Amino acid sequence: MGPAPPVRTLITSSCRTALIHAVRGIDSGRFQACPATPPLPHGINTMKRLLLCCLLATTLAACSSTTPQQAASTGSNAINKPSATLATTDAASAAQAALNQKIDANMAAAPGFIPFAAGDSTLDPVGKGQILRQISSIQAMKKITLRGYCYRGSSNKAKALAHARAVEVRDFLVASGVSAKRITLRINTDKKQHGVQIASK
Repeated sequence: MGPAPPVRTLITSSCRTALIHAVRGIDSGRFQACPATPPLPHGINTMKRLLLCCLLATTLAACSSTTPQQAASTGSNAINKPSATLATTDAASAAQAALNQKIDANMAAAPGFIPFAAGDSTLDPVGKGQILRQISSIQAMKKITLRGYCYRGSSNKAKALAHARAVEVRDFLVASGVSAKRITLRINTDKKQHGVQIASK
């Protein structure tokens, strides 16, 4: 057995049924004041029909109309959706602007050096953006050397970190269309640097 129809649907259906029966009753002459009352004159009978139809139509409209609370809720949702979209767009624009500022700073300091956080071997969005800014120049290099840096005084796994950083940059370059055959990996743990130097061999 399926779920029962909503109360609102039942009320609307009942109103429509009542209206249909009322109109049919008017047309068949069954709506009389009492059985002994003689038929009303044509004009009065017509007016009675009109009044009864208006009453039933008003009842049907009341059954099917939207409540003020529902209308207010719908209007509120329609107003809030654009505001939420604008807030999301503004936040995304601000984040992109901050990212671009960091990339600009790295490009101004040393375009070919991709910084990494100390103790980390993950290429972050700033590093990826920095590489993409100069991807055309990198693709034009016949031979590419990636030298991973991690100062040995900052970690007992400096060599592993330096190599992992170089691998991260290599994989990103390959994903960006650079042939892996043209790339050579090197490491350096003597300098107090954390990153990868991209150079033409």
